[in-house]
Amino acid sequence: MMQIADLARQITDRTDIDYDAALTLATTYAVQCGYTDLPEGGQAPYAEVSAEDAGFILEAAGVAAEIEPPTLLDEIADAAAAIKTASARRDEAIRKAITNGVAVSKIAEAAELSRERVYQIRDRRR
Repeated sequence: MMQIADLARQITDRTDIDYDAALTLATTYAVQCGYTDLPEGGQAPYAEVSAEDAGFILEAAGVAAEIEPPTLLDEIADAAAAIKTASARRDEAIRKAITNGVAVSKIAEAAELSRERVYQIRDRRR
């Protein structure tokens, strides 16, 4: 038999999950293994599971750790790409407005930028 707290420490050592999250994860997997007296989504550090179930929980936690971060990393990369695209559109609109004679102070106000930053964008200085 193995305590869930020990499983959580092993999950923390093997993955990039903090202890509290690992404890909740291990407890939830234990409930799914049939330990119905435990709080699903909660924490039961002193509860014990069989060696076979402990192996399943460690394997499942490892798979979950491998799946989750790329999803979050993809979301971060998508957001970064959207920012880059939006910044390029904004910069082009600023240049066009300057070319059309719009006052730099009005452009700065609309873009929520300083006048100095508007001039940097106009001159393609970053």
